[in-house]
Amino acid sequence: MSLSAIKAKCSLRPDRLTVDELQDWTTSCSRERPYKWYAAVFKSDDKQPQFNKAIAVLTERNWHRTGALAGMVHSPGDTGEPNASAELALRIMQRIRTSSE
Repeated sequence: MSLSAIKAKCSLRPDRLTVDELQDWTTSCSRERPYKWYAAVFKSDDKQPQFNKAIAVLTERNWHRTGALAGMVHSPGDTGEPNASAELALRIMQRIRTSSE
């Protein structure tokens, strides 16, 4: 679905929908958001007895800007594509661990 189609569908009030419309609304409006999250706790170095750092990364999904898929979410349903937020968080964690050694 395009971003404008998602916005139009998800702006409907679910309490005013039929059973079939509600199922379609739930599928469209609760599964695919334009953001990706990753959160983790980790140790700044191996000498730490417990986790002593936490990280949360929020990124906006990639959207196709041009072509036949313009306005569509890249990798709908999270299939086959890496989580950019997780990749960024892991890089940041590695830098923190490297700088503390």
